[in-house]
Order: sequence, then structure tokens, then C-alpha cells
Amino acid sequence: GIILYFHGTTVQRTNVPSNFTATTDADYTDGTLLAAVWASQGYVVVMPDYIGLGDDTAHVHPYVVYPAQNAQTGLAMLKAAESVLSSKYQITANLPLFITGYSEGGAYALQAGHMMQTNSQYASVLNVTLKDDVPLSGFFDLSNTGVSYLFYNMDPNASSNPYYAYSPVTSIASKPYLSAYLTLSFANYANITPTTILASSFYNYPCSNGSNCKTLDNTYFTDTQSSGYDAAVLTLADTQAELAGWGIFTNNSVASLLTASYSSALQNHDTTNPLYQQLVNADTYTFTPSFPVTLLSLEQDSVVTRVNSDVAYAYFTKQNAKGPYQEILVPNNDFMISNGQYLPNEGVDHLTEMPFMSVLILNQFNQAH
Repeated sequence: GIILYFHGTTVQRTNVPSNFTATTDADYTDGTLLAAVWASQGYVVVMPDYIGLGDDTAHVHPYVVYPAQNAQTGLAMLKAAESVLSSKYQITANLPLFITGYSEGGAYALQAGHMMQTNSQYASVLNVTLKDDVPLSGFFDLSNTGVSYLFYNMDPNASSNPYYAYSPVTSIASKPYLSAYLTLSFANYANITPTTILASSFYNYPCSNGSNCKTLDNTYFTDTQSSGYDAAVLTLADTQAELAGWGIFTNNSVASLLTASYSSALQNHDTTNPLYQQLVNADTYTFTPSFPVTLLSLEQDSVVTRVNSDVAYAYFTKQNAKGPYQEILVPNNDFMISNGQYLPNEGVDHLTEMPFMSVLILNQFNQAH
């Protein structure tokens, strides 16, 4: 069969599946590792880059609030794969299709299944039959869970929190990076001036000479990139956020990163606000799947709260109590990773889960045959 995989969040254009290099030589290793796990078991593995990433320097990446556009990149690549299988390997039979994705790509995996269910032409044109959809740690519920999470002032020292963060400090530190990426992408495609949404002190870097002053748009979309760029952008976003009044140990709600009008509109779920409208449109779980869906997540996740999977599963089973759905929550300590030579091992979290969870995804697909 064919596995269609949608990758996770990145600003660094080389951190995409098309950059298929040795794991010892690259920041991005998921493509190589997943091919080793899945293709070695006989699957054809299809992994699209997204618009604005990889070789595409002409566009801004339509990050997370445009799931249909990103899901379409994978479905289009399936067509290309079907052509290669037919012309080069004489494989013309209808093939079983298995869809998965991680983090940002988890939402697109579910969206792709929804699009195939809504339009039967996808299956006929692609010559596939959708057998299973296993999104991993996806942000399915942007308009409710996502908004509430970003505005929640999380206690960095608390042993538990309503969003099941494994490391509260990691959760907090990721908020400026993720919220800036989302709003900058939306502002670009909605043709809205970024500072209509983002606080000027967050968006604009301090500038003394009045010319060639840089902004977060430069950092996310136009600056020259090098190895480790994602980590550098996260640090820069946090530094800018602190200038806007945000703080890990003070108030880490994203309210101070936004203009007063947009902060109020998002917190009040104002459906007349264009950004909130787009967030509602980007919720990928609000349908009743006719195909098997397994929502896979860690019990505690510090970047994409597992509440997304809880909400989606509750919605699916409410619509169809006997539907082919399951939610699998994996204890973090089921997989242990090294935390340095002199520190004890620790359980996996969002940024370290993929190599381990890929085996569980493979098991789900094998059972679905």
C-alpha cells in the first residue's frame, strides 16, 4: 500500500522530506527515518513539502489555518506517485492508502481524509482506497482548544495543568513562536497589515537608525537561513515577546503579543473577526468520518496539547457511537531518551516522539489491511 505522510511545523525550509540526506548530516531526519521504518516494510511512502517550504521561496507558508491547501499538496503528490508507479514499475492496481501526519501535519492528515470522503473523485483519480487515517499529535481544534491554550497563563512550576503539558516551560516558550507563525501567515494571505493583529513591540525589532529595520516577517519568511534556524527563530520570538510584556515566569498569555482589539476578539470568540473566522474554518475535526480514524497522542504533550485528540474523539463518537474510531494515549515514559551524560533519562515529549510513534503507526496500518 501507500503511506501519505504530512510533516510537522518548521520555519527552516530544509527541514522537509525532500531534503533526504543522511541522518548524521542534517537537522531534519524524519524523512530518512520514516522511510527506513515504513518503506522497509513494503509500503510506498509519499511525503510532500508544503507551500512556502523546501524549494518554494516565492510564497509564504500557509501555516496551520489553511488545512485544505496543505492537505491538497499531499493529494497532488499521490497523483505524481501513481504516475511513477504506473510508468516505471507497471503497478496499475488500485492500492490501499494509509494517511498519517505529525503535529502541524496531523491536522492535514485528518483534513486529507475528509476531502477524500467529501469528493469520491480523489479515490478514483488517484486509484487508491483509503484504509486508515492515523494523525499524530495534531492541532485539530484551533478555534477553541488552540485559542484557550495560547491565552492560558500557565504556571511553569506546576506539576499538572489542564493542557497536559509534560514540560510547562517548553509549552510556554513555544507560544510566541507558534502564535507569530500563525498570525503572520494569516496576515499575508488575508492582505492585512501585520501590526493590525500583532503588537508593534512584538512585530518590529528595536531599531536605532530608522532604516533597514527588521520585523518578524523577515525572520519567518525572507531572511537567509542556516542550520539550526528553527531554534534561532524560537529564541528571537521569545526575546521579542519579552519586549511586549510577555514572560515565562510572569504572564505567558499571548494577550500582550496582540493588539487590544484582536486579543479581545479571539478571547471572546468573535465570529466577525477575520482571524477568528479563519480559525473556525481551520478546525479539522467537525465532520463524521466514514473511514477508520485513530487519534494518536502522548498522554502529556508540551507543544500540541493532547486536548485536541480528546475533543476530536468525543465529537466523532457523539456523531457516530459505533464508528471506526479510537483514541490512543501513550504514556510518555513508555519510551525513554537520554538527557545527557550526567542526567537521568526522561520520557519522550512532542519533539522526540516521532521515531517511536512511527512504529505504532506502522502497527495500526498493518492491522488495517
